[in-house]
Amino acid sequence: MRSSNSRLGRPKISRPLFATLQHSTVSSKISPSSSQSSSPSSSTSSSPISTPSTTALTPVRLRSLAITLLTALANIHDLALASTLMHPTAQVQHEDNAPYMSRSSFIDAWLVMLNRAPDFHEEILEAVADERERKVWMRGVVTMNGKVKGCTVVMVVDNEGLCVRSWDHGRVKRRDEWKE
Repeated sequence: MRSSNSRLGRPKISRPLFATLQHSTVSSKISPSSSQSSSPSSSTSSSPISTPSTTALTPVRLRSLAITLLTALANIHDLALASTLMHPTAQVQHEDNAPYMSRSSFIDAWLVMLNRAPDFHEEILEAVADERERKVWMRGVVTMNGKVKGCTVVMVVDNEGLCVRSWDHGRVKRRDEWKE
């Protein structure tokens, strides 16, 4: 059950931290898992939940993990893949709503949302990663029921590369205002 009293809060970026962030612009033509050693959707590989990661969480890998998770949720609507990239106790918050306190409650709610908005899609325009805090900030454009919103997503991953916390915020803007 979601509690309205527990809030995840907003990210705070200090100037020294911001100076250490790795920045990239994401092209929608680049495969989100192109920098990973194996595809998380591969049926022959072990789930990241059961197998500890042996790959360092570099900014490139952090961006890849976050983009793969967001792509699974928002673009290919592969909730099974998304589940393998999230910790069972992941906290996910949308705007000022109460957070989902588990992967299963979030995935259930996402399925309901996809049934209401089967055209849901997010174009990721930019991704910034901080390997020290294992955070990824993404900026993109969301299309839902024919409406376009700008969106910012922040994800935090654990030492194994699983998303443990995510929050997002969106606001209606013209698409041309979000393109660079």
